[in-house]
Amino acid sequence: MRWKLYYDNGSTFSSDDGAWEEAPSDGVLFAVRWEGGKKEILSNTDFYFFHDGSFGQTDDLGPLLRKLGIIKFGRWTSHKRMEQAAALVRGDD
Repeated sequence: MRWKLYYDNGSTFSSDDGAWEEAPSDGVLFAVRWEGGKKEILSNTDFYFFHDGSFGQTDDLGPLLRKLGIIKFGRWTSHKRMEQAAALVRGDD
């Protein structure tokens, strides 16, 4: 077993049960990883991830989502810049 998730309903899901993507998404209380004979316990955070062999936790998804490249981030700007961009949108056919 490489990792195991512990849920608020008392259930667990581990790497022996299936892939990370198959584990329930909600209610994780603890995430545990075993690597090189060492046990690492993660808890008290909003998000746990497993990506490219990396296992971790974060309260800020921005850096991870930027790395994945699947989410594009909006931005507030001045009225002038918004109008300039809108003119380009209207001009694209």
